[in-house]
Amino acid sequence: VQRDHYDRFLGTFVAAANALKLGDGLDPDTTMGPLANGRRMTAMEDFVADADASGAKRHAGGHRLNRPGYFFQPTVYGEVPKAARIMNEEVFGPIAAINSFDHLDEALEEANRLDYGLAAYCFTRSTKTADQVRVARGVSSKSSIYNAVRLAESDPRHVTAFELFDADSMLLNTPGGVADLRHGTMLAHE
Repeated sequence: VQRDHYDRFLGTFVAAANALKLGDGLDPDTTMGPLANGRRMTAMEDFVADADASGAKRHAGGHRLNRPGYFFQPTVYGEVPKAARIMNEEVFGPIAAINSFDHLDEALEEANRLDYGLAAYCFTRSTKTADQVRVARGVSSKSSIYNAVRLAESDPRHVTAFELFDADSMLLNTPGGVADLRHGTMLAHE
């Protein structure tokens, strides 16, 4: 997130994460269901322990819920060091890492740092910025999505980025590049 808007975006994102209602995915009031299995719960705890040890600042969540099922609190980190696992591996769980940048080149360098990933997301109100990301510089990913979040999502209850981020600036989020797509595919089994 652009540094000038980081604090406001982070605060709004944390509030949205804390407002999620965890429960049965078939319950219409539920906004986040359980993880797929116990291995994912252990993986989430390992990611959290590593992020905490790396010096990342935890703003929300970080624990399994004390109830039946594989429920893990939506977890939000800020100021996450590049060495943290959540900055280098696909988490496949409710953990968000939010960092800031000053210049577009910084964001693009970070977006292309990893050798794997399927999608890159860019949110901006500036067509000039979107064109710079899309054409002039480019993000190495199988797909690049601009100002949208529902690539494979069909549930309209989920919050959109612009509900969280209404400033005239940019958020760039990517799980990596496309150098080796063997590391993940859309809707794949674990």
